[in-house]
Amino acid sequence: MSKNQKNQHQITQVQPLWKTTTTASRTQAEQSLTRRTDYYNKEDGSYGKDTTKVTHSSGAFGRGGLGHKEEYKVVDKHKVGDSKGYTEYYTEERFRTVQYGNTKSSNNNSNRTITYDNTSNNTVTYDDSNYYSD
Repeated sequence: MSKNQKNQHQITQVQPLWKTTTTASRTQAEQSLTRRTDYYNKEDGSYGKDTTKVTHSSGAFGRGGLGHKEEYKVVDKHKVGDSKGYTEYYTEERFRTVQYGNTKSSNNNSNRTITYDNTSNNTVTYDDSNYYSD
């Protein structure tokens, strides 16, 4: 082999694959939004998955629609792993408000409200100031 002929090795850097999908669904009583981000590194076999699902449902309940129930639910799943195993972290937050109709068995909870604001750090507000009266 001469000095001008050298073994040349081409080094190729493998870029990790990122994929983000957002899915929305809606029915008469429920609507949801799911966002999923997947990461995969072919070089070392490591991967990660982040999934967030926000669901809002509402509707009447009881015989003849005596009351109304509304619920917000936020589910977060985080999973990282490789060929040796994985670690998963799961959280679920649920906020529900129920208003009873005007029946004899009603305990008059209509003045209690729960609101959920996803835009300001997942703030939950519980207001029962009008419920307790002197």
